[in-house]
Amino acid sequence: MDFITILILITLAVVFTFGCARENSGGIFNLDQSTVWKGLCCIVVIFVHFPPSRQNSVQMAVHSFGYIAVTLFFMLSGYGLRWSLEYKPNYLQGFFRNRIPSLIVPYIITNLLWECFAVISGQSTNIWAFLIGSIFLGVSFVQLLLLFYVAFYIIYSAPTIPAYHKDVLMCTLVIIYSAVGGLGIFNTWWDVESLGFAYGIAAFSMRNQLTARTSKGSLLNLIFAILFSLLLGILYLKFKSIDVLGKYFLRLFLGMAIIMVIFLISYKFRFGNFASRFLGKISYEVFLLHGLAMSLINTIIIHVHFRPISSGAYIAFAISAALILSTVVNLIDSNLVQFFKRLIFPKPKNHVLDWRNRLRRGP
Repeated sequence: MDFITILILITLAVVFTFGCARENSGGIFNLDQSTVWKGLCCIVVIFVHFPPSRQNSVQMAVHSFGYIAVTLFFMLSGYGLRWSLEYKPNYLQGFFRNRIPSLIVPYIITNLLWECFAVISGQSTNIWAFLIGSIFLGVSFVQLLLLFYVAFYIIYSAPTIPAYHKDVLMCTLVIIYSAVGGLGIFNTWWDVESLGFAYGIAAFSMRNQLTARTSKGSLLNLIFAILFSLLLGILYLKFKSIDVLGKYFLRLFLGMAIIMVIFLISYKFRFGNFASRFLGKISYEVFLLHGLAMSLINTIIIHVHFRPISSGAYIAFAISAALILSTVVNLIDSNLVQFFKRLIFPKPKNHVLDWRNRLRRGP
């Protein structure tokens, strides 16, 4: 058992829970709470991708449930989109201007940094094939989010369909995508995790009913949800290697159970402090860059530090490098995002907005 890894997890728990308040007066999964949860998830995701030679039993325990962090990322995205559509005037008119640069710019910067690292380390690369292929080929977290964004825009732009039916249609498309991959019909990525997007849409659509149910005996509901999640977790650890049953259905049900626990916790408590909010602010960059941070640490160990280091020390160095690199990239891409919003997606003039609104209302 690696005590450094245990210490890292204790530190993460302290960072996340420090300043916790008994009641959540700001609402379930509002912007502040979503940011805090993203900060927790981005660290959990790092634990999933350590190379086999650097793994240990504590890290692997977190690794087994790392997919739930990605599921929560998708869920918060879906919930955030649906909330913005409901409460921000003319949200769809500036949808691509607000969403696409924030998604793509950090991704391209990450690819460029990988390219620089590949050149410095002597690997043979083709920058244009690398950049174009990374954006348009394969199915990763970024491409899949982009696909869901486009589907969301198309579905919710339909003027005559009731909002509830749009929610059902969006959730159905996500479920179909998940089932196609999970049941082995086609080879897809994030088949279980992508369901989080549907969870987010459904949670917003049924937010009043969920809040009413959780307000009655919420402590008992939380205890039952935790016990049920523990039972599913034990079953998952035992059968996770079995195709479909373990790798899809048990992962699916366990993910749903733990997200319900998170929902109940969010209803009873309000989390948030400077550190957890900062982690949430750079969480997207951490998700993109933690692999590069590990490669940098590997290179330093090979070429500079000749003495072997423990698994826990490697994990601590890798997490620190990921946070430092992500902070620097966040400072850069936050300015570039605003620049590209103005350059590629300029705000429509007032008379154009008036024309669009008249077109939507009809004669």
